[in-house]
Amino acid sequence: MSIEATLICVDNSEYSRNGDFVPNRITCQREAISLIASAKLATQYENSVGIIALAGERASLLHALSNDLNNFLVSLDSIKPGGNSDFYRGIQMAQFALKHRQNKNLKQRIICFVASPITTPTKHLVNLGKMLKKNNVSIDIINICSSGENDQRVEALFNAVNSQGQSHLLVCKPGQANDLNDALINSQILNTGEFGLGTSSLNDFGIDPEADLNLQMALRISREEEEERQKNEALKQIMANEVPEKSDTNEDNPKRED
Repeated sequence: MSIEATLICVDNSEYSRNGDFVPNRITCQREAISLIASAKLATQYENSVGIIALAGERASLLHALSNDLNNFLVSLDSIKPGGNSDFYRGIQMAQFALKHRQNKNLKQRIICFVASPITTPTKHLVNLGKMLKKNNVSIDIINICSSGENDQRVEALFNAVNSQGQSHLLVCKPGQANDLNDALINSQILNTGEFGLGTSSLNDFGIDPEADLNLQMALRISREEEEERQKNEALKQIMANEVPEKSDTNEDNPKRED
């Protein structure tokens, strides 16, 4: 499997508060990004990952390319929703960061989440795609804000950049999968490489266990960690609901009768 430098663009716009994906779009993105980063770094130690936040005051690089998963996850957890997504500028920023990667042997990839309407004119997106293709940058687009106009713009960018199937487009709508992670695991975004994976021998993660044991292990660990986190959150909520409210009466401290 080839080694890659991957910039992941998260759409943390105000639209990411939308609860059509449970519990909301921003949380689902965080979980999916954690899965992607864990899988990539477990598969090849030389791989590197970084994060770009598309919204806030402006698109910004939150975590430079590295293979330090712990620091990556800290940066990921710091992302807050708000503002409007600058999809175009975020991808430009990702391409610039990849161009200046330390290890030039790493192939270049951008993974971009779309959780809000894209306002960039289609012709600009086509030109952006052509520029990425010219500079040998692949892009995976994960669209969770599917609409007629948005789909057209995403597809225009994808068609302009895609070369020999190295880029991928995943459109995920609420109700089509149990969650975004399931859709991602069963997509080509996490099932790429030199093995030509089919579907006949895939395990429950959508992976041929004989082809990539490291990736299988990374996905299993990531899913188990996420299930444990959800259980802990549910337990905290139950405990919080069971704590009795403080009473304004003195029933707990009755006066002593003489």
